[in-house]
Amino acid sequence: MVGWVPLDMKLRLKKAETFIDRVKRHHKFGLGDTPLILQYDKRVGDMRSWIWPHENGVPIPPNKLDQYRYTHYFKGPCCVCAFVKDDCAFSEAKMGLIQLIRQSADANCLGQYAAICAKQECDYFVPLERYFGHPNLITGEYSKREILTANEDVPIRIMDPFLFMTDDTEETIKRAGLKQIQTLRDDSNALRGTNQFLRREDPNKFVHLQHSLQTLLAKGLPADKFWDLFVQCTDCKYVMPQQYFPYYHACIVQVVHPQLGLPRRLPTPQPPDLPLSDVDHEPEDQSSDTEHEDEHVPYIDIDGKLIPVDLSSDDPIYDMPLMEACALLTQRDIASGFGPGPVTPKARCGRP
Repeated sequence: MVGWVPLDMKLRLKKAETFIDRVKRHHKFGLGDTPLILQYDKRVGDMRSWIWPHENGVPIPPNKLDQYRYTHYFKGPCCVCAFVKDDCAFSEAKMGLIQLIRQSADANCLGQYAAICAKQECDYFVPLERYFGHPNLITGEYSKREILTANEDVPIRIMDPFLFMTDDTEETIKRAGLKQIQTLRDDSNALRGTNQFLRREDPNKFVHLQHSLQTLLAKGLPADKFWDLFVQCTDCKYVMPQQYFPYYHACIVQVVHPQLGLPRRLPTPQPPDLPLSDVDHEPEDQSSDTEHEDEHVPYIDIDGKLIPVDLSSDDPIYDMPLMEACALLTQRDIASGFGPGPVTPKARCGRP
C-alpha cells in the first residue's frame, strides 16, 4: 500500500527492505531507458524520483554535487532512515568518493562517486557515476543561495560523515584510520581522492597507542577515545588496533580512481604458452632465462620514464605512515596489472 507506514517496527523494517530493493533494481537501465534515482519522500510515505541538478542544461558532475549544496538550495537524496525513524523528517545521504577494501581477487573493484546512508544503517546506495552522462537523466534547476544567514537551513559543514553518529572532533578524525568516504576538504575543493590528503604521522604516536591499549585493559577509556585506538573494516566486520591496519588484515587496500592522476598502467608482459612436453625439460641456456626474467618486472611510467617497482623482502612499506603506505600500495597495484574497473557497491572501509 502506497503511503502506508506500519506502526510495528518489524513490519516497518521489512517494508524498508523493499524500498532498498527498489533502489537497487533501478541501478540497471539501458541507453533508451530513463534512469531513476529513488529517494524516500516522507510527505507521501513512498519512494520518489530524485532530481539531479544542472546549470544551463549541463548536469553537475558527481565530484561537485556535495559542494553544490553550499551554493544552491539543493540536498542529496533522502535514504530510508526517515521512514524507519518517526523523529526524522529528512535523512540526507552522503555523496562522495568511496574507498574500497576488497580481497585480492577483487582488486579491480576501485573507487567511485556514490550516495550512501550517512549513518550506514539502511543500506541505501546509489552509484552516481552510473547515472551521470546518461542522455535521459532527469535533471532540474535549483535556486542559488544569495546570503547565508544563521537562521537559514544551511548544510552542515563537517569533516567526516561519522560525525552524524559519534562524538568525534577534528583532532580525533585526524588520528583515526581509514573510513568509507573521505570528506576532508576546503572551500575551493569538493570531494576528491585520498591522494590529496596524505598526512605525516609522528612515530611516537604508536608508542602512545600501545600505552592506551594497556590503559583500556586495566582501567578502561572514555567513549570518545575508543576510536582513537581501533578501526573496523566494514567489509568483514573485524575490528583491530589501527596501527596494525591494513598490514595484518586479510583485506587488501585499494584506493584508486581515474581522476586521482596516478601513473598510467602498463601491460605486464606474459610468458608464452609452452607445450606440456616442454615443461619438464631443463633450459638449455641459464643466462637466457636470467635475461627474460627482467621482462616480467612491473614498471610504472612517470614523465615518460619506465621505473621498475621494488618488490624485495626489504620493502620499506612497513615503516611508512598508514596513508603514505596506502598510496604506495596503490601505485604498485597499478604497476602490477590491477587497473580501474567496474565497482561493486558492497566494498567499504572504515569504522561503523
